[in-house]
Amino acid sequence: MVFIAAVASGYALLAILSSWVRCLVLKAWVFFVSDQVMAYLMVTSGAAAVETLYLAYKGDVEITWSEACNSYGRFCNKLKMALILHFLALCCFLALAVISAYRAFSLFEPTVPINQAEEERT
Repeated sequence: MVFIAAVASGYALLAILSSWVRCLVLKAWVFFVSDQVMAYLMVTSGAAAVETLYLAYKGDVEITWSEACNSYGRFCNKLKMALILHFLALCCFLALAVISAYRAFSLFEPTVPINQAEEERT
């Protein structure tokens, strides 16, 4: 989760810097695809961290993994805070993905139904 958060912050910084370069701003598909990839990476890394937190609280009886939060309470508190911050960053990336999708798909003309196109010709 920490590695993905570092990659996501680097990507966000790169996206901010590239917004000033005119030729890259016109490449809406590049931003759309990369925003989608970053949002999916944030979701998967958050899911892995939630699984780690669940195992820290509940343990796993089948493999004799005991609860770690009884012994290491500060670890669990820090992991909960990291998950909250990760979830907030994920929400920002999801909003960014929606914005980039709007920018990418607004470049195209909407399709006109056949009946309406025939009426416009006459």
